[in-house]
Amino acid sequence: MKYLLAFSICVTFACSSLAQSKYSTKQKSTKKENEVTESYVLKQNEIRLNSASSIYGVPEINYERFCADNLGVGLAASITLLDSKDLEQRYSILPYARIYFGEKTASGFFFEANAALLGQEHSVVSGQDNSSVLRTRVGFGAAIGVKLVARNGIIGEVYSGGGRRFGDGPDGAYLRIGVCIGRRF
Repeated sequence: MKYLLAFSICVTFACSSLAQSKYSTKQKSTKKENEVTESYVLKQNEIRLNSASSIYGVPEINYERFCADNLGVGLAASITLLDSKDLEQRYSILPYARIYFGEKTASGFFFEANAALLGQEHSVVSGQDNSSVLRTRVGFGAAIGVKLVARNGIIGEVYSGGGRRFGDGPDGAYLRIGVCIGRRF
């Protein structure tokens, strides 16, 4: 668990240190002459809310930083607001990396590889007592999706995927589905 967290922090810092300030230029055409001006700095950060999971009582917030025009690394975190008898997963932390195949910077179709740190509540029966134990599990998975970016920086994203979880208890799978809305800054 400590190694997974340390690895995700190292990847985030590596991308942050390698990322350089990129400028995009727009052409401004006038009747007198054509001139090129630097108009804005490329926005390299993004924050999103997964509205699909929020409807079911498991709000998920995503943060992503772009290391290149077609590569981003991020972190998704969610916590369950429902009773433990309704859903066994209590929290999740998912560091991920994405490769984008769109024409714009970090947009269009993407492939995601993720690692999961899942907190799950399990029932333990011992004699007359029924108690629950919170266990932390690790998993690895993948997802595919599409990201659309508006000119004003508003993000719309849809993705689906899953992964395999490992650790103490029965092995199983976790599902990763999202309909996200956010902003690039």
